[in-house]
Amino acid sequence: TAQTTFAIVPGLGESELEDMYDPAFYSSLIHSKYGVTVDCPKFKGKSKWGTRMRAVFESQGKPWTESVEADLKASIAELASKSPAQILHPARRSSFDALVNDLAGSLDPK
Repeated sequence: TAQTTFAIVPGLGESELEDMYDPAFYSSLIHSKYGVTVDCPKFKGKSKWGTRMRAVFESQGKPWTESVEADLKASIAELASKSPAQILHPARRSSFDALVNDLAGSLDPK
């Protein structure tokens, strides 16, 4: 157990990396690139990010395919790489910070 740390989102039984991100940080990217707003009821809930994002796109009449999902995730990842300190949602970052600390500690020669 001491050598295992999961980056989880509290309240979600299943999550993906994008669930840890702050939607306020990437919402303008999604709006300008896809014409979709994430500030809608379909984005709320306890499903994984991809499932909720599919519902958002479909509710706004936009196509959602594997290539759209991959492109969106790549665009958000690029945005995250430019501002890593700002991308994580403040209320969801504690497990990610713990994972980073554990990884850094395992790399530190003692």
